[in-house]
Amino acid sequence: MISNRMSEANIRNRFKDWLWRFIRKAAAYEELAYGETALGFGALEEEGFVVGGHGLVWGDEGSKLKELSASQMRFEGWRNGVSYHYLLKVQ
Repeated sequence: MISNRMSEANIRNRFKDWLWRFIRKAAAYEELAYGETALGFGALEEEGFVVGGHGLVWGDEGSKLKELSASQMRFEGWRNGVSYHYLLKVQ
């Protein structure tokens, strides 16, 4: 992106989008593995309807499980890291 002369703001926004997507995937993984998440992205409840998820869409349950299991080690490693615990404190 830098060699293509993209702006700093564009690069920062792409990274920010990737980071929030990773956090939402980690929340989905925590709910799958541990039954709940402390990341603040639980199922949404509005007017009696429960909309499961974290703002992410998978084509089917199989592709969701495949993607989350492929990143399982990343999620577990991040859960033991400083940035995970810092995020929990600032929420």
